[in-house]
Amino acid sequence: MEGQGYSLTYGPKGPEHYPKIDSLRYTDDKCSIILDVQLEPGKEYEMVFLGLAFKSTDGIPLDNYTLDFTTGQQVAGQQVEPSAPF
Repeated sequence: MEGQGYSLTYGPKGPEHYPKIDSLRYTDDKCSIILDVQLEPGKEYEMVFLGLAFKSTDGIPLDNYTLDFTTGQQVAGQQVEPSAPF
């Protein structure tokens, strides 16, 4: 990827299913992105990655890609810890 900018939006399920993004960054090799997000237990999320900014080093845009997932339920009495950064 070019590693410059990003373009994300909510999907057909609407903005209420779009996670709160705290930060987005490219890995040093610019082959991946890392999203730091705030998620709620037992909720369905959906986001669309757009080719407006996600492009190959040759300038070929990403086909729009929808990411759809659901978080698990929180177990009573257990604290949810954030993932360690890569």
